[in-house]
Amino acid sequence: MTVPERAQKDSNMAVEVKVLTLNVWGIPGISKDREARMEAIVQQLVTGNEEYDFVFLQEVWSKADYTFIASKVNKVLPYSHTFYSGCVGSGLCVLSRSPITEVHYHRFALNGYPHKLLHGDWWGGKGVALCRTVRHGVPMLLATTHQAPSLLQDKAPPTHTSSQKQHCGLQYIHSNSSTGN
Repeated sequence: MTVPERAQKDSNMAVEVKVLTLNVWGIPGISKDREARMEAIVQQLVTGNEEYDFVFLQEVWSKADYTFIASKVNKVLPYSHTFYSGCVGSGLCVLSRSPITEVHYHRFALNGYPHKLLHGDWWGGKGVALCRTVRHGVPMLLATTHQAPSLLQDKAPPTHTSSQKQHCGLQYIHSNSSTGN
């Protein structure tokens, strides 16, 4: 992704930023080969051909998995944050080459049902996660989210998915307006 660099007087300047977003499918006790998958993700981030500036992971439901990933990739992505929410956490984490200066998590108001245990949306307290950082002299607002799985989209009430999308948009607008961006 190339982002215009507004910090410079020359408006033709651009900064290249490499971003990876990945659903790791890390549900303890349910996800097959979870530990092997976490190892493979770490290996790819540490020794792979791509050098990402920011990595957004979804479905990192275990604190042990987050700690494992963050500690193993800290030489290439030394800054990280996980967002705790609900009963089991949001499942969201951010890994970064640049210091994370501010974080905010906004939980969705409509978020599944507690009696639908296998859906997990209510238990996980899904929402939108925001981080502020500066990369190559450019202030950035990073955002990630994890909404209802696509296989459940047709079963999720339209009001829930619509509300979640509105929350993401409003959170982005609010975060940008408070800094004058």
